[in-house]
Amino acid sequence: MTGAAARLAAEFGRLDALVHNAALMPDWDTFRLLAADADAVRAAFEVCVFGPWLLTRACLPLLEAAPAARIVTVSSGAAMQVRAGAALPRPVGAPGYSMAKFTADALTASLAVELRDAGILVNSVDPGRFASHPELGADNDGRPTVESARWVAWAAMLPADGPTGLLFEDGTPVDLDALAT
Repeated sequence: MTGAAARLAAEFGRLDALVHNAALMPDWDTFRLLAADADAVRAAFEVCVFGPWLLTRACLPLLEAAPAARIVTVSSGAAMQVRAGAALPRPVGAPGYSMAKFTADALTASLAVELRDAGILVNSVDPGRFASHPELGADNDGRPTVESARWVAWAAMLPADGPTGLLFEDGTPVDLDALAT
């Protein structure tokens, strides 16, 4: 990670937008947290949480050098399943992935608080189910990838007075409190 930051520093001297699009779903066919493989859950956290956290730390001087830096975490509806908790009618699918994405959203909110005074906006975007994942069955009912990417780009280009620390779906803040009711 420090190598990538060093290369960006040498070539550009700043970083205007950092998009965390890290994901690992090793437990796609698991529907019980208590039956999940601990190594698979740990791997999901390494990719979805620790990777973005450490990359942000490595790139922080570059982000601070930009006039209006943005950090965007690509979230997932799976994270919202975890937030809904006991209100769900069935156990959360892919529990390791879902918990890791939920924690990535918490990382986003924490970074937003820490970086607010630096003028760096930090948000999460749920891209929705999109057609580039046929192994998940999305090739039949997923939306075009470009539509999902549109909202990630939107969050990366928010104005200076834009929101920070939120989770968005199609440009609209997700009411996280409503998920648990």
